[in-house]
Amino acid sequence: MILYSLNDATAVDHPQHGRFAAGPDGAFDLPEEVAEELHRIHDRGRKLWETTLERATRLAREEAERRQDPAAQLSVLERLEEALRGVTAAQPKRRTRKAKADAAEAPDAGDEAPEDDDAEDSAGDEDAE
Repeated sequence: MILYSLNDATAVDHPQHGRFAAGPDGAFDLPEEVAEELHRIHDRGRKLWETTLERATRLAREEAERRQDPAAQLSVLERLEEALRGVTAAQPKRRTRKAKADAAEAPDAGDEAPEDDDAEDSAGDEDAE
């Protein structure tokens, strides 16, 4: 039987069956006898172990409650918006097809010589040398 610890246990030492370690997901694969014994344990009325079905039910209930909470929804949206801002700021600006087409149709600004009054003055300085 699979049990999950509700108090973050990472191992179980049983006097008759030995030591059991939690799996990567926190699940304990225990013999039926040990699992039933642990499942009955409570601390001040609070369960310390849950079955796979109880865990799935609890997680679904918590998720439903979290989704109904407007403050939680707003928090998720704000984090998403912040993450998107970071992603878009890190990406180089991409030109759209329309912008590329407009740029291709427009005359090249680089073909014309820039109007620079200093260019004529500097040409005259070369002759003076």
